[in-house]
Amino acid sequence: MMLRDFAGLISDCNEVLKIDKNYIKAAIRKNKALTEMGKFEEACAAIREFAAEATSPAIRDAVAAEVKRAEGLRSGWQQGQEQFRQKDFGRAKNSFNVLMRNTSAPKVVIASARSDLGLGLVDSATR
Repeated sequence: MMLRDFAGLISDCNEVLKIDKNYIKAAIRKNKALTEMGKFEEACAAIREFAAEATSPAIRDAVAAEVKRAEGLRSGWQQGQEQFRQKDFGRAKNSFNVLMRNTSAPKVVIASARSDLGLGLVDSATR
């Protein structure tokens, strides 16, 4: 993750999960990489699928927080997008800023800047 080669990380995690489908660390890293790429729907689906296919309740319990995190990010993205479509730029900016506390996905940063532009905050949007 430190090298920000998220596509490579996802590929590596997929290979690990083929070998050991219950390897929590690989599932969580894959989920975080998908999130950093701004693929919130895919991240949510992947971590839910991992939890559903886990062979033990202990594994499902251990990954429950990551499922909740992924669902929250997906929901926050959808909410911000809807607010932006409705031209409620102030609320959209707040939604995207909350997301930026949990991810530095370029599409979230760009969406926040677009909200700034909608509010007429050109100086802030260009930073």
